[in-house]
Amino acid sequence: MKIFITRKNKCHLKGNVSVMIASLLGAWIISFPYEGQLLYTLAKSYGVECTAILDISLLMLVVGLVAGGIFVRTIQMAKNVLIISIPVCILLTITFFFNTYSIWTITLAGCAATAGVSITACGHFIKKEVEPENRFRAAAEILIYMFFIKMVISNISLYISIQAGIAVILFVLGAASFLSLKLLNVENKKSFPTAFDKKKGMKALLVLFLFVMIVAIDFGIMTQIVNPKYNSFDWLTSWYWLLPYVAAAYIMIRIRKAENRSNVLYIAVGMIGFGFLLFLILDQSITSYLIVNTVMMAAWAIYDVFWWSSLAGMLEMTKNPATIFSVGFSAIMIGVLLGKVVAENSLLISDFTLYVVTMAVLCSTLVILPVLHRFLSSMIKKNAELQVNFPNNTDLLTDRERQIVALALKGRTYKLIAAELHLSENTVKTHIKNIYSKLGVKTKAELYSYIME
Repeated sequence: MKIFITRKNKCHLKGNVSVMIASLLGAWIISFPYEGQLLYTLAKSYGVECTAILDISLLMLVVGLVAGGIFVRTIQMAKNVLIISIPVCILLTITFFFNTYSIWTITLAGCAATAGVSITACGHFIKKEVEPENRFRAAAEILIYMFFIKMVISNISLYISIQAGIAVILFVLGAASFLSLKLLNVENKKSFPTAFDKKKGMKALLVLFLFVMIVAIDFGIMTQIVNPKYNSFDWLTSWYWLLPYVAAAYIMIRIRKAENRSNVLYIAVGMIGFGFLLFLILDQSITSYLIVNTVMMAAWAIYDVFWWSSLAGMLEMTKNPATIFSVGFSAIMIGVLLGKVVAENSLLISDFTLYVVTMAVLCSTLVILPVLHRFLSSMIKKNAELQVNFPNNTDLLTDRERQIVALALKGRTYKLIAAELHLSENTVKTHIKNIYSKLGVKTKAELYSYIME
């Protein structure tokens, strides 16, 4: 009974250690090694050209992600990675307190590679701690938390001091390091395999990789071309971008049906295209910024929530969830790099040609999106139809008790089992007690072993 009660309480996502660590690490990555505003501000203050440094940082992030996907094979290894790598990032980040830009390329590359390995390790703990039915909400909450922290860090760097900004990101890393020491309870939680079609799962992961990479190309173009147009409104651009992003992410959380969430993606494609068109035809006024930023950031939020939650949903299809995070996050890094290449050469082409290129990329997403949705839907349906082959020694169970056992072994909580079978939670608990008594088991882990023997 204890295991069921523990799993039920996991619906309270804010208390999940894995969600908190992923939020803190993600905030640090997007605030510093991954095109972070703090890094731009730091380079500008010292008169350092940071384009090459940032490109190296992105490449090393990919290297770290690939390494994490290959070598972080177990949850114990994932825990060791977090315990060791985060303090290493703290030490490397401290070098940016000083005017030693001659070694910044080395220390930033080290930070990026270490960050890549660390974020893949989080996949093990999210799979272990967050139930599949809660992962969509968990993905959206991680995004909201990490972008809010990024906004705080960016504004402190701009309006207080760069040193204060660095101090804040060191505090963020310190908090992540402290929480990583609390992962023992997560590590010891029992997990139960789910029946995914691995062949279809790998195809879905490949399609998701292409989809995310193509969308990231557009994002790379926008950050290099759109954002500089409104640099004169730093006091507004430093915080307003978060509002439409959070609002769109929150709306996605409120959409309960997976089919409806996927349909919203088509709207997001149109929003990005419309936003870029507005960027080309509107002036550089505050009103134009508010319109363009609202449309684009809301669309990016929809994309981010979709692909983050898709990655989280795929964690069940492999024994090494770090591989899933490795592929997914590598896609966005590679896409951003390609987008930067297009943007850096945009001066050689007209605005109209650039718009055509951007629209072509968006049209590619429209082609990939239905394929991706079909594969993911197939995986979800396959999981929902999982059947348990009961051994002969479970003949004492009634048909209703067999239904409850099958749902429990798929990770369903009391509340979800009750809703699916149109029963009360107390009735489900009574059935569970009877099942345990008939089979002579005391925990869900023992029940799983009994059924699968």
